[in-house]
Amino acid sequence: MLIDRAQLSRIDYLEIFKLGLTKGNASSIKLWMDATVPHIGWRRTLSVLRACLATNPRGGAFALYQVPGVCRRKGELSGPLPTHALAAECVELILQYHDKGQRVVDDNTLASFRKALSSCK
Repeated sequence: MLIDRAQLSRIDYLEIFKLGLTKGNASSIKLWMDATVPHIGWRRTLSVLRACLATNPRGGAFALYQVPGVCRRKGELSGPLPTHALAAECVELILQYHDKGQRVVDDNTLASFRKALSSCK
């Protein structure tokens, strides 16, 4: 996508990300995220995905699944979320999606997320 090289406002990238959540599928959502997340940031991305739980849970689940592999720059994986707080917020969100019937991760990963989150509280 060329959109990641355009000089758009943060609001424009946010709207493109939201459009990707409605138009994208399980694999194409990664392209939408690669092009927009570096411009809107992880905090805003997770906020949008939290809102999707009520309005577009399928699109949000597709995006959450792709979080670990989203690139910040071409060829450079994002790896873990930049802060422990954002990682914990992402895990909580994944659990909320699963509780609402949207499968984001496999059962073993889900169990480890639940265990990790309960040990932090």
